Amino acid sequence: MKRLASLDLLRGVAALAVAIPHYVMLGSTDWPAANVISILAVEIFFVLSGFVLAPQLLFCVESVRRSDIWTFLVRRWMRTIPPYLVALIAITLVSGNLAASSFPQYLFYVQNLFRPLTDQQDYFAVAWSLSVEECFYVVVAAIVLVANMFRASRKQFIVSIALFAVAIIALRTLAGDNAHWDAQVRRVTIFRLDAIAFGFLLYCAIDRLDAWFAKTGRWFAVGAAALTFAAAFICGWQATVHSSTAAQHAYPFIAALLGAGTITALYVFRAAFNGAKSFAPVCFFLGKVSYTIYLFHMLAILLLRPQIGHLPLVVQLVIYVALLIAFCAVFFFSFEAPILAARPHYKRRALEEAAPARQAMLARMKERGSLAGFAGTLAVIAGSAVLTRYFFFNAWQWPFYGSVLVLILGLAALLILLRLWRFGGVRTAALALFVFVLALPVADYLFTRTSIGAVLTGATPVYSFRDAKGDPDAFRMWWAQYVAEWGRGVLAKIQGPDPQGQLPFILIPNSRGKFFDADVPINNLGFRGADTTVDKNGRYRIFIVGESPVFGTMFRAGETTWPEALQGLFDKSLRCDRKIEVINAGVPAAGLSDNLVRIERFMLPLKPDMLVSYHGYNGLAVVDPQIDLMPRAPVYHKRGSPLLGEASFRVAMQAYTKRLEAYNADKKPTVFSDTADKLYSQLVALGQKNGIKVVLANLSAVVTQSSPQEVIDFYGRVFQPIERLLPAIAEQNRIVENVAKRTGTPFVDTRPGLDGKWDDDLFVDIVHFTQKGSNRIAKTMFDKLSSELAHEPTMNCRPAE
Repeated sequence: MKRLASLDLLRGVAALAVAIPHYVMLGSTDWPAANVISILAVEIFFVLSGFVLAPQLLFCVESVRRSDIWTFLVRRWMRTIPPYLVALIAITLVSGNLAASSFPQYLFYVQNLFRPLTDQQDYFAVAWSLSVEECFYVVVAAIVLVANMFRASRKQFIVSIALFAVAIIALRTLAGDNAHWDAQVRRVTIFRLDAIAFGFLLYCAIDRLDAWFAKTGRWFAVGAAALTFAAAFICGWQATVHSSTAAQHAYPFIAALLGAGTITALYVFRAAFNGAKSFAPVCFFLGKVSYTIYLFHMLAILLLRPQIGHLPLVVQLVIYVALLIAFCAVFFFSFEAPILAARPHYKRRALEEAAPARQAMLARMKERGSLAGFAGTLAVIAGSAVLTRYFFFNAWQWPFYGSVLVLILGLAALLILLRLWRFGGVRTAALALFVFVLALPVADYLFTRTSIGAVLTGATPVYSFRDAKGDPDAFRMWWAQYVAEWGRGVLAKIQGPDPQGQLPFILIPNSRGKFFDADVPINNLGFRGADTTVDKNGRYRIFIVGESPVFGTMFRAGETTWPEALQGLFDKSLRCDRKIEVINAGVPAAGLSDNLVRIERFMLPLKPDMLVSYHGYNGLAVVDPQIDLMPRAPVYHKRGSPLLGEASFRVAMQAYTKRLEAYNADKKPTVFSDTADKLYSQLVALGQKNGIKVVLANLSAVVTQSSPQEVIDFYGRVFQPIERLLPAIAEQNRIVENVAKRTGTPFVDTRPGLDGKWDDDLFVDIVHFTQKGSNRIAKTMFDKLSSELAHEPTMNCRPAE
C-alpha cells in the first residue's frame, strides 16, 4: 500500500498521545483522563499495524514462493528489533536494572506472554504492546504458511484470520483474570492478538467503506470516528477508573472500533492529506519517528523530569516534547533509516505468471511430501518444547500436560518419518514415555494427596515448626507460594523505578496490591497505610523506618501491621495535647543504607518528630560479608507438574549440597564488619542535625543460636546460610545496642516475649510477623515510646481513663 500522509499523521499523534500522558502521570494518579487517552492510543496503534501489514500478508498468501513469508518476517524484525534493543539497553542501564531477572524476558518479548512479570518490577512497561506486535508477526506468518501449503484462496485466508480473532476472544473470555484486568488481561500478549487482526480485517473491507462514504458523504466518516472516540473513552474510563466488569469485557471491541473509525476517516480523506504540499512532509516525518517516540519517551522522562520538574507543567511539556522529537529525528535518520534501506524486497510476479509456477510447486510438494511432513513435525516439536518449558516453569499445570503430550506425539511422528519406529527398543521406549505422560496427571494428583498436598494447593498455611509438624518440605512449599504471591500481588503493583536513580525502586503513591486476602495500600505520600497530609496540623509525627517486617506481610483480610497496631494503642491508651500520628515507612527489601536516602528525600520534608528504626535482616551481609559469598540454596517454586517440580528441586538440592561441601572445605573465618555501626551512627547524626528524636530497636527472629537444633535446621532448609545468619543477627543486635549507649539514643529491646519463640505462632517465617507477633511488638514499642513521649514538653501525655 502506498504510504499515506493521513495515516502517518495518525502514527505520530498516537505516539505523542502515549508519551505526553506518561509524563504528566509519572508518580501520580491524579490524571485518570490522561491514562485513558494513553491506553486508547496504544489500541489505535494495534489496529493501524494490522491495517498496514494486510497488503503484505495477502501478497504472501498468493505468492508461489515460501521465501516471501521469510521476507515478511525479516522486514518486520529489521524495522522493530534494532531500535527496541537500543531502547531496552539504554533504559536498563539508566534505571539500574541490568542484573534484573526480567531483562532476558524483555529481550525475547516474553515478559507478558501469558501473564505479567511477577518476580521483578516492570521497568520498561511500554514493551508490553511491542510484545503483542512481535507475537502477531510470528503467528500470522505461520497462518500464511499453512494457507500457502493448502492453496487457500484470498477469501479463505481472510476467514482464517477472522476465526483466529474469534479464538483469541474466546480464550480471553474463558481464561482472563478480570479481577486483575489491567495487568492480566489488557496487557497480556496472548489475549490481545485479536486487536491487530481487526486492523487486517478493516483493510479487507476498506474499499467498500470508502465507496460507501463517497456516496453518503465523507464527513460522515469523521462523525463516526468522533462517536467511536466518545464510546471508547467512556468504556476505557469505566474499565480503568471504576473497574467495571462489563466495560472491561467490552473494551477490546470498542477500542478496535475506535481504531477502525479513526483509520477509516483518515483514509477517505487521504487525497487531501497527500496533496497538502506544506503539511504532508510533516505527516510523513511524524510517521517515521512515531516508533522511536514510543520506544524512548520513558527514558526521556527519567532523564529530563529531575532536571526540569521545578518548572510549570506546560513549560516542562514543551521542553520534553521538543527534545524528544529532536532526539528521535536524529536517531531515525542516523540509525533506523540505514537499516530500513537494507531490508530485503519482495520479488513480485504477475498473477497470471504465478499460476503455472504455483501448479509446478504443488507437483513438487507431492513428490516431496515427506520433506514437508518432516519440516512440519520439527516445527511442532520445537513449538511444543518451548511451550512445555514455559508452562512447567510458570506452574500452568493443565497446559503443561497438553503441551508435553503434543511434544511426545511429535517425537513419535519424527521417529516414524526417520524410519526408526521399526526398531523394537526405540518403539518400546517411545511407548513407555507416552504412558508416563498419560499417567503423570494421576501421579501428580496422588502426590498432592500426601501430607504436604494441602500446602501445594494453597489450602493450609504452614508457617511454623509446630504447624508443619517438623516437616521442612511442607514449610518450604508454603513459603514458596507465599513469596510468589508477594511478588505477583504486591511488589509488581506497588513498586516503580526511581526517577532520580538513587534507589532500586520507590513505592508508587496511591497504588494498591493484594496479598492473598489482604489489601496492601500505598497512600498519597508513598507510604503504606491511609492517606495523610503534608502539613502535620499540630500532630506529633512518628515514622517507623525499616524493612518488610515493618511494612508488613499480613495475608488475611482484616489483619494489621504492627505500626497500625501501635497507632491503635496510642489512640486507645494515651491522651496527649498533640495527636500522635504513626506512619509506616517500612519498605520491602530495603536496608538501612537505602532508607537513609529515603529519610532525607521523603520523610524530612514531612517534618517528623520521631524516627523509630527497626532494621536488620536485609543488612546481615553488611555485618558478615561472607554471607554474600556462600553458595545459595535453591528456592522451591511451584511447577507445571508437582511431582516433576519436586524431583527437579531435589536434584538442585544435591548440586547445592556439593557446592556447600566444597565451600566448607575452605571455610573462611567469620570477621564482622563495622559498616552497620557507621550506618546506625549516621542515622542518629541525621536525627540530631534535624532536631528529630531517633529511637533504635534490635531485631527479633523466630530462632536464635540457642534454639533446638532441629528447629534451626527446619528453618535453615529455606533460609540459607542459617549457620551464618543467626550469629550475624546477634552481632547486628549488639551493634545497635552499642550505638544507642554510645550516643545516648533511646533503645527498644524487642526480644523479650518475641525473639526465639518458635513455638508460639508469632512469625510466618524467620523474621516476618503473624498478627499475634505484630500485636506483641506493637505493645513493646508502645511501652517504650510512651515513656519517651512523657519527656516531651509539648505533649503532656497521660494514660487514657
